[in-house]
Amino acid sequence: MENQNTPVNPYLKGLLMVFSALLIGLVTFALMAVWLNNYTDFSAGLSEMNNIFLVILITIGVVCYAASKILFKKQIETAKRHLDLKSKLVEYRSALVMKYALIEAPAFMGILFYMLTNDYLMLSFSGVLIVLFYFNKPTKENVARELELNPDEMERLDHMDMSGN
Repeated sequence: MENQNTPVNPYLKGLLMVFSALLIGLVTFALMAVWLNNYTDFSAGLSEMNNIFLVILITIGVVCYAASKILFKKQIETAKRHLDLKSKLVEYRSALVMKYALIEAPAFMGILFYMLTNDYLMLSFSGVLIVLFYFNKPTKENVARELELNPDEMERLDHMDMSGN
């Protein structure tokens, strides 16, 4: 039996590839930062800046996450107005990349602040953002639900690549 969350066409595989690359980049950077701070003398010793960095990180993280939700929803509303499926999918991909960037940026910032201060709270905040990022994994069901695809479009989605076939 096929897993329903597994991409079955080039479009969904492409979305998953972008998602996976971004997620792997975040996790790899976090692991490298932990290794550098724990096994080398890498920390910049800016622990006196913890509170300032934490306020900046939380503010930017909350604003970016909220913006990712609001802007994604706005772009999806635009995508739903397109008549052809290919245009909807192009707009959806653009909306996802924007959403991912707005979640990923403060996560990277938190990892960088952790590297500068050696404060695990910064890294923990990035961990929360990474988990939120993971829960935005692209699936066929998400595409169909968010774009409100009709049954005919769902059938075409199963067999469509972005060359329009």
